[in-house]
Amino acid sequence: MISIVIADDEIFTREQLSQVLNWDELGFEIVGLFKDGSEVIEYLKDNSTDVILSDIKMKHVSGLDVAKYVFENKLKTQVILLSGYKDFEYAIEAMRLNVFEYLLKPTTYQELYDVIMRVKEHYNESHDMETVKKHAFADLVQGRYDSINDIQNILDKNKVNISLKTAKYLYLKLILINYDRFMSKKYQYGAEAFKNCVENIIRNFNGRVYFSVLSSSNGISHILALSDQFEEKVFSDTVDAEIKKIVSSFKLLFDLDATVETGAVISSYTKLPESCGADSAAETGSDMNGPQGNSIITGEEDIKEIVKSIAYRLFSDVDRYPKAVLESVDYIIENYRNDVSLNEVARHVHLNSVYFSRCFKKSVGRNFVNVVNEIKMETVMYLLKYSTFKVCEICEMLGYKNSQHFYRTFKAFTDNTPVEFRSKNKV
Repeated sequence: MISIVIADDEIFTREQLSQVLNWDELGFEIVGLFKDGSEVIEYLKDNSTDVILSDIKMKHVSGLDVAKYVFENKLKTQVILLSGYKDFEYAIEAMRLNVFEYLLKPTTYQELYDVIMRVKEHYNESHDMETVKKHAFADLVQGRYDSINDIQNILDKNKVNISLKTAKYLYLKLILINYDRFMSKKYQYGAEAFKNCVENIIRNFNGRVYFSVLSSSNGISHILALSDQFEEKVFSDTVDAEIKKIVSSFKLLFDLDATVETGAVISSYTKLPESCGADSAAETGSDMNGPQGNSIITGEEDIKEIVKSIAYRLFSDVDRYPKAVLESVDYIIENYRNDVSLNEVARHVHLNSVYFSRCFKKSVGRNFVNVVNEIKMETVMYLLKYSTFKVCEICEMLGYKNSQHFYRTFKAFTDNTPVEFRSKNKV
């Protein structure tokens, strides 16, 4: 039997939820009825349950607090939240905490039944299925099999309904920008919990294209995309569209920007090991670009996007900044290849340079020159870590005409020379 806890501060709703479905017949055992999240958490300290069905708003401790407790303590418990409020922020927080489902009251019998059936299916499949699939795909890209039918049979049994012999493949590397800073300053639940979030987000987009996360660590996820439904061009375009949605999800949920490196479409599973450099990518998480791979960071437009993502992250709370400051940020982005001066930007926003300098310092908390320097140095660090450009090329790309000045600035910002930084951090 699958154990379930029900929590709601209204006794009528609590009793109704306990009786609306034939729980025994569905394979569930109600192990607790509680009127507040605090009681649920106390129960979880000494007991386990497979599922929690909880109201989101209760008198003392909310359903979100319960979900947070489950998440922080890495409990193997699925949480279903009920809410009378169509509140976008609640839904976003629920997604961050890996809540299984977020249902709006009044919930119909069919809606509740469908969710319970899905959580039951999830329970029955268990985490072992994901592990089996991950190993099967790792074996596929590394060529570790006697017969392709062996891999196909494993995937068929685990509901991956794709013909490996006719499928098209793409090898991808998703890189979360400023992952280290995010983990040290914004995310408090640990690397393993965040890794699970990353893999769940990517898996949520399985549909027309199947995404298998081969490995994920330190903000880098190695992914195999495959489908047997499309010709090569349509497959490539479809993967690109889905990847953009995945990238947007990280921005929405965690305010994390991401970039993706990809190779050419692979028309046969037999070419996966040769084309993808699979041995190193699948097992150690090293660079997956093989002979046919090509990095997305190839030219001016790509670098501009990196500059933009870094600048927008620094100024993400747009409501707190004056229009002139936001216009100056856009100007920095457009002119990242030049030595942007305060006087130049002040003219652009039609303000006296002294007044603009004071306005910028007051609203941002740092002077203009330091902010420009941070945007450029963050971009340099990213390019040293994830691109193959030479140091002298990066220096020129970011508008530094004096290489000695560039080296001194970078050393002051990172305590390393560019060469030292790349040797320690190159992906």
